[in-house]
Parts: sequence; C-alpha cells; structure tokens
Amino acid sequence: MDWQVQREILLKIAGGITLEEIAANRSDFSALLLQLSGKSLAEFKSEISARKKKIKDALDLIPARIDEVTRATPAAPDYKALEAEKTAVENNIGTIEMAMESAAGLARVEYEAQAEIQRQINTQKGIQQQAVFDAKQKSKEEWNNRNAATNEAKTKLTSIQQRAERTAEMRRKEMTALEGDLKKGQYQLSEINKKIELKRTSWFSQNKLEYDPKNSICPTCGQEYLVKQIEAKEKDFEKRKAELLEQIMPT
Repeated sequence: MDWQVQREILLKIAGGITLEEIAANRSDFSALLLQLSGKSLAEFKSEISARKKKIKDALDLIPARIDEVTRATPAAPDYKALEAEKTAVENNIGTIEMAMESAAGLARVEYEAQAEIQRQINTQKGIQQQAVFDAKQKSKEEWNNRNAATNEAKTKLTSIQQRAERTAEMRRKEMTALEGDLKKGQYQLSEINKKIELKRTSWFSQNKLEYDPKNSICPTCGQEYLVKQIEAKEKDFEKRKAELLEQIMPT
C-alpha cells in the first residue's frame, strides 16, 4: 500500500496526536500552529506550495521587467551624430584659430567642446546603469525576503513531520507490546477455562454419587446395622462428599 494509506491505518489503530499536543511544549511549534489558522498540515503545505509558485512566477517576470525599465530609460545619445559633430568642430578649429588671437583661447574652446560631448555621454550612461541596478536590487531583495519565509516554514514543517513520525513509531511499539500481552492473557484465560471445566466435570461427577445401601450391612455377619448406625454412616458419607466437593470447587 501507499505509505500515506499505511500511515492512516496505523494512526487509526494506535491513536493519533493533535497539533496542539505537538506544540504544547514547543514555542516555535505554537507559532506555526497560529499560522495554520484552522488548516491541516496538508492544506498549509499546499498553501506554501502555491506561494512558492507565485514567487517563481514573479522571478520569471524579472527579465521582462528589466527590459521594460531599460526601454523606459532615456535613449543614449546618437554617438555617430556626436562623432560627426565632433569632427565638424575639429574641422572648424582652423577657422577658430584664425579668428582667435591667442593659443590659450583656442585650447579653451576645444576643451570645452570635447568636455560637453563627454559629459552628455557619461550622463546618459549613468542614468541607464542606475535604472538597471535599481531594478535588479529591488528584485533581489523581494526574492530574498520571500525565500527566507519559505525556508523557515519548510524547516518548521519538516520538524513537525519528524516529531509525528517518531510519535507514530512509539505508538507502533506500544501496540506490538499490547498485542503480545493480549495473546498471553488469552492463553492464560484458555488454560484457566480448561481447569474450570475439569473441576466442573469432576464436581458434577462427585455430586452424583449417592450413599450405597450395601454399606448399611455388616460385612462380617451379613446383618443390617441399627438405624442409628445407618444414619451415622449416611451422615458421614454426606460430610465427606461435601468436603470433597468443596476441595474440587470452593464455594
């Protein structure tokens, strides 16, 4: 038979144990019992499994959410356009050199142009990287919190199941001992009944015996005893008969 069917039969034979009895001396079991809210362990386990499935489904959606966040992030600059603009600026340097009277001014204009382009590039990269990091960090925190709760519930459930299995094993041993005592008692009762039947048979056999009139005749002379003598013999016979019956089966 399936192990669950075997366990159910054994619990019916040996007597079950309530969740309150399991949690009586364990505060952590009492806390878990409050979480059950009237549900059985099987129902609670099913509920935990449903929660795990929801968490897994949520995890499966994380890549899509990251893509969504990425798409929502402002688009990076058009690097080709910027490079073209940079090239145009560099091509205009000659014109700027002719227009500017000092090499220091020329260097400042060139540096500021390149610095602005690089600043825009860095700003867009930073925004994009921060958005991706924030999404990953939030998903990781949600997963850790839910996974910790699931692991804690599984640990408590495993502990309760082990306690229940140990209790069931103890009940099985007690049942085996009781069955042995029952067989022994039945054998002893059978032997006692046999002895009682033998005594009953012997008692009825002795009880049927009657005073033999032949005992009222003298074996020497063949004459009948006097009435008083016969009465004494009959009385003695009845007395010995009563004593024998009492020995066989005391009243």
